[in-house]
Amino acid sequence: MKKRKKPKPDEVVVIDIDGIHNASTDEPMKIEPTACGLFEQCSGPLCPLDSDIQLRTWWADEPICRSHTHGKHRWIRKQRSIQRRKTKSWLNRSVSFQELYDASRPMALTDEQRDTCRERLKRYHETKRNPMTVDSGSFQVSAIG
Repeated sequence: MKKRKKPKPDEVVVIDIDGIHNASTDEPMKIEPTACGLFEQCSGPLCPLDSDIQLRTWWADEPICRSHTHGKHRWIRKQRSIQRRKTKSWLNRSVSFQELYDASRPMALTDEQRDTCRERLKRYHETKRNPMTVDSGSFQVSAIG
């Protein structure tokens, strides 16, 4: 079995909407998709190593990057989620890299929206723990039996 080489700190590569760059120096880098070990078997239209990724599109029924080295990006997780859930708004149309990237970004919530979400999640988890209890306004009705 071949031993994997760990990348040196100055070789750590970051891939984001601005392209590929060195993590320590923040200088732009040119890495070709052929540098990926799965390049020969891969048929995914969006490659994280592609310098022209902004020009590419993806359909929900097309393959997704399977690389464990390069495929750990939010937008790739979003692609997997779309395929797994068969999200209707993403089906039957081409999706640009920019759309995937924007959709995979965490939402910026106000403190009020965050508190509302926490309360909703808290109520949801309470009903999951005690499914026989029904909240009906100001009092609770419990099923006996």
